[in-house]
Amino acid sequence: MRRITEGVPQMQIVFKTADDRDFSSVDFQRWIETEGVGFETDFDSCASFSEAGSEKRPRLVWTTSWSGFVYKWIVNKKWWVYDGAEKGFLAQDLLPPVLAEAKDVEIVRVFGTYGNFEGPDALESYQSAKRWWEEITGVFYDSFETFGFFHHGGWKKSEWTKLVYELVQNPEMQFENLDEAEVARLEKAEAITWAYRRLCDRTSGGHSIGAGRMSLRQFAELIVYMRSIHQDHWPNTPVTPM
Repeated sequence: MRRITEGVPQMQIVFKTADDRDFSSVDFQRWIETEGVGFETDFDSCASFSEAGSEKRPRLVWTTSWSGFVYKWIVNKKWWVYDGAEKGFLAQDLLPPVLAEAKDVEIVRVFGTYGNFEGPDALESYQSAKRWWEEITGVFYDSFETFGFFHHGGWKKSEWTKLVYELVQNPEMQFENLDEAEVARLEKAEAITWAYRRLCDRTSGGHSIGAGRMSLRQFAELIVYMRSIHQDHWPNTPVTPM
């Protein structure tokens, strides 16, 4: 397994199945018109099929019925690319038979909020990274909740820890010694104050009356500390993607 530092905007899993036939739009069209594969009359649900890419790099796209997750068949590569939620991977009822019947898949790459990995154990590595970050950040969440920073109208813990991770990765969230002059500078930095308000608004659930609220200094200290933990655990070691 190799860790790739370049980021991507959503959860994406590149994988292969044992069936490496060269599927075409004819196959996809047949599947989409087959009951129990492309549609279910009893549940009034249906997947959809479209074509994307270019003539040199064609992609056949299967979009799931309810979730709207996407499975793309990369014709020239003979592999699949999944775009969707982590827990939704191969969990739908309406899928191409080659995916619905697949007993084992070979993971090529995984891209997501908590890191980008490649290799057979990429998905497990991603899930491990996510669990580690949620455990570390969850300690702060629990402490803030104790002091009244959180209300039930706010985000769930996993959503809050994800936001903190995104802020830690954001190059605009850079702070110096956090003295009075630095805090004054932060108060004038639009990107930083916007992120600060976003975190505060979500953690208070929109309830300003009687709700605790971290200061801008506390916000900056949180990001600095969490960044140091992240860098200690995962030093930046760029790896060339496949």
